[in-house]
Amino acid sequence: MELIFILLQALLILTIFSIVYPVLSNYKNNVNSTNFINQLIFNSVLHLNFILFLTFLNISLDFITLIYFISLLTIFIFAFFKNIRWFYSNRYYYFWIFIILFILSTDIAYSLALDWDSQIVWFFKTLNFYNEGTIKDLSNLPRGDGYSYPYLGSLTWAFFWNISFINEEYSGRIIYIFLYIVSLFALCEKLKANLISKLIFLLFLILLSYNYIFFGGSQDILIFCFISFAAFYLHDIFIKKIKKLEKSNLIILPLIFNCLIWTKNEGVIYSFIILFLISFFSQIKLSQKIFLIFSTIFLLILKIFIYKYFNLDLSINSLVYENISIQSIISGIFSIKTIIFLKNLFLFGFLKNYFFIIGVVFGVIYLYLKGIDKKIAYICIFYILSLGFLLVAHTSINESLDLAYMLKVNMHRLVFAISPFFILIVVENLNNLKNKI
Repeated sequence: MELIFILLQALLILTIFSIVYPVLSNYKNNVNSTNFINQLIFNSVLHLNFILFLTFLNISLDFITLIYFISLLTIFIFAFFKNIRWFYSNRYYYFWIFIILFILSTDIAYSLALDWDSQIVWFFKTLNFYNEGTIKDLSNLPRGDGYSYPYLGSLTWAFFWNISFINEEYSGRIIYIFLYIVSLFALCEKLKANLISKLIFLLFLILLSYNYIFFGGSQDILIFCFISFAAFYLHDIFIKKIKKLEKSNLIILPLIFNCLIWTKNEGVIYSFIILFLISFFSQIKLSQKIFLIFSTIFLLILKIFIYKYFNLDLSINSLVYENISIQSIISGIFSIKTIIFLKNLFLFGFLKNYFFIIGVVFGVIYLYLKGIDKKIAYICIFYILSLGFLLVAHTSINESLDLAYMLKVNMHRLVFAISPFFILIVVENLNNLKNKI
């Protein structure tokens, strides 16, 4: 019986994320996988942002759910034929996503254990929303480690737990599986191949990357998903050398950045790294770059305003960072901490991450065949800046903390969260190979 409930929950998630928003300008009725995944990413990001924005009204999860489903029903009614045609024309894609979603969801249901970060941080925020607490009630949570962290992942967890067919918390984490599958599908979409080949590549990526620890409630899997969504659009911007973005892309990119900002504190850094790449290395119009910059800054200011208004803590975790200054950052970098960081980055970040391993192998092949190419230069810059950020973040922690232990426990998840671009290196090599054949 529980398997039936899991199946229904997976079907529910797939259905509500399949409601086509009519604002996507480049929608086509023909079966096109690029258009399909573009629409699915667009739907997913808009759903999450809409639920997030509703919390700013300081209303309970029941009211959020009511408003959400009324709006969803309205969209469906006004675009009824469009939604039906969309679902039917892409039924094969939905079938495979549903099968994979159901299989992986059963592992979530039977493993059950929450990881350490979830037990002390994220699950408390989830319970706040699930038990009809509002954003204002987050200020009443224990002011310990993670008190100031964002809450989008916990909100999403609570929301899908609230509307589930199963009265178990893991039902809310099934949405993490869905976003994980869509994110990998987005990366596979850049492969120049037919649907069968893309599905085989998708299953290969799942076999390489799936680990229950990523779905035990920690938010790194969501960072991975949102960076994957951004990578989906960056690939076209840099590989196809796009000079003018679609209007829909000008909407979706800032909203992806907003999801990163509201998922984990480091999401702010990753958002601005990606924004930096677009602003200084892409060929899109200056006016569109300015729009992306100011819209992202506006969303960050909005977060700060919301935190101030509801008396939430914006400060950096004092248990981890006691004295942050330029001098302390520099002294931390030029200390034994850097050696500890690099050692753990190699042992627990790189060697335990198959995406990194195959990315490096294919990256070396790419450099041998093509030399230094602008097509992957943006990926190199992304990793230089991202790993540089992780280095600064960890060499600046309090001396009283056991840095080696922290890195040993967390490094695998931290590197996995930023690993989508490793997959794009593989994709570019396979595409070059196909072109030569």
